[in-house]
Amino acid sequence: NKGGTPPPGPTPRLGLGTGLGLKPEAQTRGCSGRCRRGCRRRILPDPGAARMGRIFLEFLASADLVHVCRLCRTQLADHESIISRAFQGRHGRAYLFADVVNVTAGPHENRQLLTGSHVVADIYCNSCDTRLGWKYVEAFEEAQKYKEGKFILEKAMIAKEEQQPSDAFIECPAGH
Repeated sequence: NKGGTPPPGPTPRLGLGTGLGLKPEAQTRGCSGRCRRGCRRRILPDPGAARMGRIFLEFLASADLVHVCRLCRTQLADHESIISRAFQGRHGRAYLFADVVNVTAGPHENRQLLTGSHVVADIYCNSCDTRLGWKYVEAFEEAQKYKEGKFILEKAMIAKEEQQPSDAFIECPAGH
C-alpha cells in the first residue's frame, strides 16, 4: 500500500501443531514422514513466528486413495469420506467431506452462501497454512443441518493420490 506498511497478515488461529510459521522450503529431518511412528519433524522455522513447537501430522494408513494439499502434499482426507461433489467454493468446484485431518479451523463467522446463511470457519493446512476450504459450524435452515460438522475442500486446493500398500510401513532411517 502507499503508506509503506505491509497489509495485516492472516487472522491468528489456535490449535495444536499449527501456526508455527514454517516456510514452505522447510525440510524434514530424520525420516520420510511416513515411518511407523508417523513422525515428521520440521526444521527451519520462520524467525518471526509467534509460536514454537512441532507439527504432528496424521497419516491415513488404511486409505487406498487420499486427497492431499496441492501445495505441500500433506494428507487431508480419505477418498471414501466424500459425501458430495456438487458444491461450489471460492475457486470453483468443491467437495463435501465427512471428516478431514491435518487441518486447523480459523475463527467462526457468519457467511451468506448459495444455500443460505451459515456459521463457518475457514480451514487451513497444518503444514503450509494454505486455506483449503471451510467447516460448517452451524446451519440456520432445517434442510441444511446435515452440513453441520462437515468440511468443504476446494478442488483447486487439493489433489488426489493413490497410496501404495507399502507406504504405511516404510522404515524410518532415523531408527524410529
